[in-house]
Amino acid sequence: MWRMVWQVESNTIVMLANLNENDKEKCSQYWPEKSGKRTWGHFTTESISEEKVADYVVRQFTLRNQETGEVRRIRQLHFTSWPDRGTPQYAYPLLAFHRKVHSFDRAIRGPLVVHCSAGVGRTGTFMAIDILIQQAAAEGKIDVSQCIRQLRTQRMNMVQTLDQYVFVYQAMIESSQATVVPCSTLKQTFEELCKNRQIEQQFERLSALKPLTKKVRCAALEPNNVGKNRNVDIIPDDQQRLFLVTPAKEGNNYINAVYVHGYKELNANIITQSPMTSTVVDLWRMLADYDSRTVVRLDDCDVTDDQCATYWPTDEGTAQQFGPFQVELVQTVVSATTFVTVREFNLTRAGSNKQNPTVVKQFQLTGVWSQGASLPSNKKVVLELLGLVEKWQQMSGNGPVTVHCSDGASRCGLLCAASYVLEQLKVEQEVDVFHAVQHVRTTRPQLVTDTVSSSKT
Repeated sequence: MWRMVWQVESNTIVMLANLNENDKEKCSQYWPEKSGKRTWGHFTTESISEEKVADYVVRQFTLRNQETGEVRRIRQLHFTSWPDRGTPQYAYPLLAFHRKVHSFDRAIRGPLVVHCSAGVGRTGTFMAIDILIQQAAAEGKIDVSQCIRQLRTQRMNMVQTLDQYVFVYQAMIESSQATVVPCSTLKQTFEELCKNRQIEQQFERLSALKPLTKKVRCAALEPNNVGKNRNVDIIPDDQQRLFLVTPAKEGNNYINAVYVHGYKELNANIITQSPMTSTVVDLWRMLADYDSRTVVRLDDCDVTDDQCATYWPTDEGTAQQFGPFQVELVQTVVSATTFVTVREFNLTRAGSNKQNPTVVKQFQLTGVWSQGASLPSNKKVVLELLGLVEKWQQMSGNGPVTVHCSDGASRCGLLCAASYVLEQLKVEQEVDVFHAVQHVRTTRPQLVTDTVSSSKT
């Protein structure tokens, strides 16, 4: 591998497989660990940096030819969200990755080295998209069939499956949506979109995009689970729902909850509905099972409503039993703005050492999001909330953040999309609201369902 990279004078490697998939080795690790060094034959590679976001990793190495003493800098871009012999659910993550690949100055003008496992399916699909994006820019038209025929004259089976062939078309449709905005022109671009009603048109295009995989929602509608859903139109897909592991009396493995990706981390958030009286224990089971130590509460439920349960003890220093867990309220702190209430809990599992409880913090937004409103009345408070959550996450180990509102969608979606955009802004100095909303909708399509919420993100 390294002999070839050196010989063709490439300084960019595009990797489209993971080292292990479905319990099978797909690729040997041909690079050193972060901050490490390894030698293969007469080539030595040394790690310079490694930067991760949700769907890909960018690694940089030095490559030294021990025979000549010459040193080159190599960049590897590793896309981690592509299933073997399949396709991503949406094209956007791969298109963002493609933009990243071409964002670097390639000082050595050798070719890209592209590989997956077998080097035909995912590799051919990426290369076809790369070629067609260039063709669209140069000619204003594309020919998918001819492009892939040409690739197959050079290597058989490029673009291996029908799903991958369809995915090329979907990627090209999505690539025509120019929605990335540099932070320097963000305000001006937003004003123009609103003035020309382009933001509504953009939202309509977003709503028209459908996942390539079909949803199966059998578990949520089983007789013993259907009553655990506030809204049968907002339920998890069987392949994406979270499974409860901790046993509980009269409980099974179902909870109406899904992961939602962040910009930097896959499965950064858990989205769920506010617990009902019958599902309070399930919420604590989920927090323990998935090591979620941060809870964001976005509803102002009427405490007299039996279907809006208080799932914690109300007096500081007191503890309450919830199924197999004991929860102690340590303290309640109101933020300086009085709009964010922070509660700290000690969570102890039955039979465990009570001297070492798990510390869980709940951040509740209060007084700024009236019932039935699409948006909070004070946007700065949302930024304050996200800042407090980020600080606690850094202290508590960065497990998934559990976000809940009454239906597990309307308010949760806006907060997750806003968090995604802010992370992207910090890392890339640009934002893409269109694809941020599409990204958080991957596991729950009901997130951010109106143009008001989308535009205010």
